Amino acid sequence: MIKKVVLSTLVTVSIFANTQTIKSIDVNKTVQDYISAVKNNGLKDGGWIIKDRKIGERGESFISYLSKDKNDKDNYKELIGATFQNDINYTKDSYKGVSTLIDFPVKDLDKNETQLVNDIIKNKLIVINSDYSSTNHKYNISLKDINRTLNNTKIKTQGINLTGLYDINNPMTNHSQISIKNIDILPLGKKVLGEYLNLENLIIESQSEKKDKIINLEYKISMNMLDSNISNKHSLVDKLNLHIKIANLDAKVYEELEELSSKNPSLISDKEIDRLISKLISSKGLFIEIVDFSVNNIIDDKKVMGSTKITAKVSLDDIKNNAKFIASNPMMALSFLNLETRIELSQEMINTIMRDPRAMMLAILPPKKENNKTIYVIKYSKGKLNINGQKL
Repeated sequence: MIKKVVLSTLVTVSIFANTQTIKSIDVNKTVQDYISAVKNNGLKDGGWIIKDRKIGERGESFISYLSKDKNDKDNYKELIGATFQNDINYTKDSYKGVSTLIDFPVKDLDKNETQLVNDIIKNKLIVINSDYSSTNHKYNISLKDINRTLNNTKIKTQGINLTGLYDINNPMTNHSQISIKNIDILPLGKKVLGEYLNLENLIIESQSEKKDKIINLEYKISMNMLDSNISNKHSLVDKLNLHIKIANLDAKVYEELEELSSKNPSLISDKEIDRLISKLISSKGLFIEIVDFSVNNIIDDKKVMGSTKITAKVSLDDIKNNAKFIASNPMMALSFLNLETRIELSQEMINTIMRDPRAMMLAILPPKKENNKTIYVIKYSKGKLNINGQKL
């Protein structure tokens, strides 16, 4: 349900992505113009439809719903008919919006799911608040907290937010963060006794910075815990962290790829994607660093898998003169690859990996032991591989 509800933010979030060419912003006029464009496009091609629009001196209200998009035959078809009441208040340099779910398609749902949807709509539980200021370029989108028992299921959500920084005069330099403080779902029926889902402190952060003709990217994901027992299958992820940096991407190619990704998937050819990715990895001085990928413990269906920690640095030699070969065959990039990585695996994780026949190659690699961990320090450069100091 959360995944589906996120679509309701598209009307407001896409305002930021589609006003890049405006050099002097009057938020009032910009938002109104964008809503008009969405309305006109929806009537012509389908997608988001806007109706019952009422414009006042300091704001406006309208109803938006998702209809069949003639350019998109498969994506989001189960959401067709999702409807929201939208209310927006304007000032010269900011706006605040509230979107409330007022209808949702139930024809493909069973009796219990239909009752759950009806309860959510009746109690106005799906409410999205959004605001944006052109003064400091900050935006905030938040989902209303829920603490209810619906259709014999306890549902509690806290602190679901999307915040960030977006300057439409410098759209390739931005920052965003999705955070979820807590999600608890506890079915109360006898048939599902003992089942639950608990998510604690999930943060997904991304940042891009454009300098001259290059773009640097940074991504962070952290999660305190995901714990569930569904259909008598217990799963746990304890303290997950991921931090990746990507430097020196060709700005022009990256912008082309960004523009392509905003198009309808059915209109994008694999050949065009491959062409842009090949050009992107040919960026001079390309550097990728996994600052941290770690997890304290994983349990999958009562199987304890233990901990993992990985750090890595990847770079490519100056391949400007060989870019055309990589464009025709991306695997050619391996000839210019430099890699240094450190992998730490608990004994439980090693045991889990070795159960997979595809991992038998791991048994012949020379491991190191430190603090009850199995360590692999891997270096690769100019076609030569070294593991824990031994050439292979």
